[in-house]
Amino acid sequence: MIRLRSIGAALFHRADPFFIFLIIAAAILLYSLAFDAPQTQETVSYRIDITPARAASLQAAWTQQKGAPPSSQELKALIAEFVEEEIFFREALRLGLDENDTIVRRRLAQKMAFILAGQEDAAPPRDEDLRKYYQDNIDRYTAPETFSFRQIFFSDARRDDPLRDAQDALLRLQQGADGDMRADPSMAPYAFQSANADIIAGWFGTAFAQQIRTVQQGVWVGPIRSAYGVHLIYLEEKTLAQTPSFEAVRERVASDYKAARRVSQQEQAKASIIDRYEVHLAPELMSATGPGFVPEFEGETGAETMDDGKGPQP
Repeated sequence: MIRLRSIGAALFHRADPFFIFLIIAAAILLYSLAFDAPQTQETVSYRIDITPARAASLQAAWTQQKGAPPSSQELKALIAEFVEEEIFFREALRLGLDENDTIVRRRLAQKMAFILAGQEDAAPPRDEDLRKYYQDNIDRYTAPETFSFRQIFFSDARRDDPLRDAQDALLRLQQGADGDMRADPSMAPYAFQSANADIIAGWFGTAFAQQIRTVQQGVWVGPIRSAYGVHLIYLEEKTLAQTPSFEAVRERVASDYKAARRVSQQEQAKASIIDRYEVHLAPELMSATGPGFVPEFEGETGAETMDDGKGPQP
């Protein structure tokens, strides 16, 4: 044994350096094949178990889609389709096809967001929490003031002096002229019933909606300017804003509260995940984003937050 080692050492000592390099390279290759390959194989399972739960899931999906449970032949086809899909799925993972694929990344991110969206505190809201939410969001439950009125339009585009024409028409109306008189055609209706300020502003502009709050009821007044011309107004009825009692809207408050709590809990769960990560921006991108760049994640701003999942923040 000692002699063999001596002979091997002598041969190794006298061998050409390139020959020694080949021996070392071969040794590394053999080691890689011996240890790396089995590890790769172990990461992919070649066994597919069709459990009763899996079969029941396939049957339920079929029944929901078709309206009737599958026959034995249809169930066999469903299982075969699942097995083929599972095999291709595992092979795709083995080949790394899930990496650097925008569609796969987006789909997985969407599934994660869906999981977060499904997390909700099932505990019923307390009465004091609902009352606080009602008070903090009282404008949401207050019925706005409304206006019922008629309007006669004098167009800037059709008249040389619409203001003077409107004043002349107002004088005739005050002297007893027909209140159903028309002036110029308009996209806006002639009569509005129980329209709130937002609806009126959508038709005539914010300034018009503000001014109609101050007009006298039961007489023709004006002219009042809009973005398109001037108008004569006859206010028939004005209903003041009304705030219902908490008891009258309790069910609606509870529904809104649960929705706000769900959003808050989703944002908290998302933030707890995002906080684990650090974002490092490449130096060459600094000029494009500006100094102090901080990524903004969807849903971080503008979401209604709740106090420890029990009540809203003011």
